Amino acid sequence: MGAKVQEVRICEANNIPITGEPMGDIHYSSAVVLTMPNEPDVADVIRVARGEWIYRIMRISLSIDRPSIGMHLAVDPHPSFTCIRREYLYPTDIMPQFKEGMFKGTYNAVLENYYYQIAVLMLPGDKIFMSLYSKEPFRGELRILSC
Repeated sequence: MGAKVQEVRICEANNIPITGEPMGDIHYSSAVVLTMPNEPDVADVIRVARGEWIYRIMRISLSIDRPSIGMHLAVDPHPSFTCIRREYLYPTDIMPQFKEGMFKGTYNAVLENYYYQIAVLMLPGDKIFMSLYSKEPFRGELRILSC
């Protein structure tokens, strides 16, 4: 039995409940996919390729009831932007200590506190995949702070 992935279009739902569902016999997991609501057009692609700043800083807060929880975060760029070199995270003071994963745009962290804010540099059509996992059941809330 695996956790159901919640799919949410950014700014259509701002409060997303997080519940660790049983995954196998010894783990609990919760997963969310957040999608930018707008699709890129040719002008967007040209502007980004020239190095212009058209990113939106998407601020997300995450509160959990029981640290410590593992987290995997991946930013999946729209196919029009896969060849463009870019940063994915915008550092903040209350952001988890992410370690880059094997693939570009993937990050891992251990959530040791009850509350975090994560800022992601988003382009039109991007998706954020967020997975939380623990050996104990957990609950929390994901909130979109800026649209």
